[in-house]
Amino acid sequence: MKQSGILRVCYEFLCKDLTGLGTATGLFSVEQGAIQNSDTHTVVFAGVSDIGQVAADTNGEKVHIDEVAYKAPTRVGCIFSLTIQAKQFPELLEAAGCLIQHFKDFNTVDVGEMAWHGAENSLVYIEPLIREPGGGITVQAMPALTLGYRLEMGINSEQGTPFKRVEKRQITGTIK
Repeated sequence: MKQSGILRVCYEFLCKDLTGLGTATGLFSVEQGAIQNSDTHTVVFAGVSDIGQVAADTNGEKVHIDEVAYKAPTRVGCIFSLTIQAKQFPELLEAAGCLIQHFKDFNTVDVGEMAWHGAENSLVYIEPLIREPGGGITVQAMPALTLGYRLEMGINSEQGTPFKRVEKRQITGTIK
């Protein structure tokens, strides 16, 4: 998989991580895709609610890797939404608390070789969206709410320009 697949790797990691958490706690199951009514148990729907480029390279900065110069990676911000749906509010709130606690304690995705040029490590940080409650009030057939988490990462350019480092030379001269 190309490094540009880093968004997919992060999404799949989160889904797998949440599935394991739901199984271990017995509080919820995880679904991907469109949100549907599930009146049998508590469900967490993992989705992507927004994505955008958060930084543009306007100064022509280059990253040098193995005698090749690449344009600086494009910085991308991605919002993952976790919509929790339950039959009753107590189950909904317990699942929400479980998710909040989990991402407080485990807030990184190790992307390994998918790390972008110039990254200090191979970690992508999971940051909660900070907002005041009140914007998500809707009347639904079943209790539901959405938690948002932001991940920021870089996507490399594949077009590199070869360059050669200056060879060391000895310069001699006479001082008069």
